[in-house]
Amino acid sequence: MDQKTQPAGAGAAAGTGAAAGAGAAAAAATHAAAAAAAAAAQPDYLRVATAPRSHVAPPRFFEEDPVIWLVQLDLFFSQAAVDDELSRFRIAATLLPGHLLRDFTDILRNPPLDRPYTILSDAIRQRFGKSPHLLLLQDPSTSKT
Repeated sequence: MDQKTQPAGAGAAAGTGAAAGAGAAAAAATHAAAAAAAAAAQPDYLRVATAPRSHVAPPRFFEEDPVIWLVQLDLFFSQAAVDDELSRFRIAATLLPGHLLRDFTDILRNPPLDRPYTILSDAIRQRFGKSPHLLLLQDPSTSKT
């Protein structure tokens, strides 16, 4: 296309669009840097540990076999890289159905400072006993009849 057939201002518009795109990218980078600086300036007690995002959803509570649900939940935590006990505790507590919350009120209202998820999962195991699925896998020679 020669100068005579090119629409008026086409060259200027293309240049303006590129400049606008570069300006938006620079603004986004500046905003991200400012947010990171603001987060770093917060006192430690206001910082919240964040787990990496995962496309895997936590398993819904499995009423028929809560112990096997805990196995699924541990697999979810591994996949989602949720390593700290408090985050695991919070996720597990939010997945418990309402009618079971009373069974674990003491732990939920006053989470232990040391190993809160382990203590909650142990309480769930104790409350519901051995999983029927795990009993099937148990060696018959060691079972008591």
